Amino acid sequence: MIDELICNGVYLDVSDVIPIPISYSIADIKEPSKRKKAFSKEITLPPTMNNNAFFAGVFRYTSTDTGVNFDATAKAEIILKKRGIQVLKGVLKLNSVILDGNTPTYKCQIFAESVDVFLLLQNIAVNELDWSAYNHTLSRTNIKNSWTAAVGSGYYYPLIERRPRLGATIWNTTDLIPYVYLREVLVKIFEIVGLTWDSDFLDTTQFKNILFGYGGGVIKTIPASELNNRKIEIDNGDITWSTTITGVGGIIGTYVTDAFESNFTETITQDILNQYIDGQITIQQSGNYQIDLGLILDILITTSNASVAYTSPSIIIKRNGVIVDSLVLGVFNPAISNVINLSRTTNIACNSGDIITFDIYVGTIFISNGLDTLLPVTIDVTTNTPITIDVTCTDTTITDGGTVILNNFLPNMKCSEVLVNAIRQFNLYISEQDTDGVVKIEPLSNYYQATSVFEDITALIDHDKETVITPSANSFSKNILFTFKKQSHSDFTTYLDKWGVEYNDLKQTQGSYYAKGDYKIELTWATLIPYQVAVGIHVPRFTKTENNVVKANEGAPIICFRNGSKPGSWTFRDTVGTGNEVLTTYPSIHHFYNWENPTMDLSFMLTNELFHQATVVTTVNCYSEYYQDFINEMTSSIGQIVNTYVFWKELDIRDLDFSKLLMINGALFRLNEVVEFAPEATASTKIELVKVIAAKARRRGSVTKPNNPIQIGVGILSSPSLGVGGGGGVLVGGGSGRYNGNIIKG
Repeated sequence: MIDELICNGVYLDVSDVIPIPISYSIADIKEPSKRKKAFSKEITLPPTMNNNAFFAGVFRYTSTDTGVNFDATAKAEIILKKRGIQVLKGVLKLNSVILDGNTPTYKCQIFAESVDVFLLLQNIAVNELDWSAYNHTLSRTNIKNSWTAAVGSGYYYPLIERRPRLGATIWNTTDLIPYVYLREVLVKIFEIVGLTWDSDFLDTTQFKNILFGYGGGVIKTIPASELNNRKIEIDNGDITWSTTITGVGGIIGTYVTDAFESNFTETITQDILNQYIDGQITIQQSGNYQIDLGLILDILITTSNASVAYTSPSIIIKRNGVIVDSLVLGVFNPAISNVINLSRTTNIACNSGDIITFDIYVGTIFISNGLDTLLPVTIDVTTNTPITIDVTCTDTTITDGGTVILNNFLPNMKCSEVLVNAIRQFNLYISEQDTDGVVKIEPLSNYYQATSVFEDITALIDHDKETVITPSANSFSKNILFTFKKQSHSDFTTYLDKWGVEYNDLKQTQGSYYAKGDYKIELTWATLIPYQVAVGIHVPRFTKTENNVVKANEGAPIICFRNGSKPGSWTFRDTVGTGNEVLTTYPSIHHFYNWENPTMDLSFMLTNELFHQATVVTTVNCYSEYYQDFINEMTSSIGQIVNTYVFWKELDIRDLDFSKLLMINGALFRLNEVVEFAPEATASTKIELVKVIAAKARRRGSVTKPNNPIQIGVGILSSPSLGVGGGGGVLVGGGSGRYNGNIIKG
């Protein structure tokens, strides 16, 4: 949809998408989850009759042989809508007019104090984005192909436990759910707002391996419209069939009619996929089907010899020529016309291309008079009332051979939530767009230049105005909380009951007596707990046990790392049919990046307990990498917030680089905010600074060497050296059950 640009109530003609920023200036260091917004963008409007009339009226635009004239001081109120949603309200300024012969093109500037991109993104869910390029047929082959496909785009089927299965190491094709890559979700979100990015972080292999998707619950992947397409309704069916057969005395004969194919007339009430032709059905979509057959038949068998015996007739339903149901029509007296009343429901599993047929089995005729002569036997079958045949697909999820419509498997999370969660989890900074609509995206920790790169502003301080220095710890929050969406799966509740904190969350308290309140980074997605279901096979379990019954449990969408193929023996089976294979590796996911030798953890602290065997863990996580330095600066006993005045001019503000540190009297500071800039009213500008604490960085990384070793599973974990980690424990013990033990704190 082309953007809607409304000026003074007039809809202007727009020739292209108008990119808008997600954020303008640097995030507030004191509150990194908040982002400031503003907007200034030059756009080009085409010379349509509508636009020409608007600029002539509002900006008094005229053109003569000597040039163009317009009122450069005029402005128009403007509203920008995307997908029908208002995202911007501001003013439009006409900068210049370019003439090509006598045809003008209008160069305009849009100004706004705020841009509500998130209002637009709140109206679009991830499962409403265009994923059609990745629709595919459900099969073991396609699922396995996803395990070796390139990372960063497309889909991936990890091994998960989303419901009770046939065995600990047996998975059917429908037990697995496709996930997508978080990076591609963000690409599609940025396309909505008309932006592209330049980002070292988002282009790393590590980030490209982050998956987004299903977090538990009963999943319905076949929409009602698709089930309706598969439905067949046959009404007013009528059979008139007759045949005469002969038999020799003592010979046994069995007779099956093809009445439904050659002597059957009907009314096709519904058959959208054209599956019913001449009394037989060719299934177009694999799945489980219910066949409802209703009929009342007259069957009469006559012969010239009274010594003929008969068995009861029946209706036969076949799939690809093989009987799947045989319906005996009850007590039968061949001497009279028999009215057979039948209502029958049959459930069968079908693959695409299977052929369903219906036959009348007349029965076995015994000619027992002992005479060596041919005896005629006449069989008449007619309809007493109309026959009905209804075929309905009973599936809510697809089966082998069905089309995986990827949108149906993805969470119904709004795009605004995904973007906010990504910003918060990785403390992302999103710059103002450049002239090509490109924004810079990096974690705030990567945004700042090295401490060797700074500008000394000591000489620019306005000493005639007061400088206020405030201990940062006193004004910062007392409690520091980094949390994922709470999950109610059994493994999560087990962990919470034992440790009193949610798996992967960070909760700590800073030391200032005067600090109050909570500092919260709250996410609305979750991550997972890998559980060892067999030797080497670690899978998340999206289940809950109630009254000793394990069932599927609904949970929040998750993000996790694709860990690739890991050793482990398991059986992979078709859901429809008997096809299966034993595999020696499985598609692994984890909150660790490569759990066998982890280098990153999507958690905010190292868990107190693992639910699987491990020989190494990592203390590198989202808190230690993206938040710890800033939190330390705000909670340190020597941390400072400085408000002072500097002699900065328009060019200084225009060329301001927030990433470069500032030095005053030998101390380094981060520029947090330009509080006041009004050169026409005052000679100096008020700024807010945060002191950089040049403390030695905490050592963090993989932990394998013990101080006080604990034997777990297949190896040894240890306590770390002093100073490792982000405030949490760093290893677990092992043993039976969940492979847990006592934590050794760092």
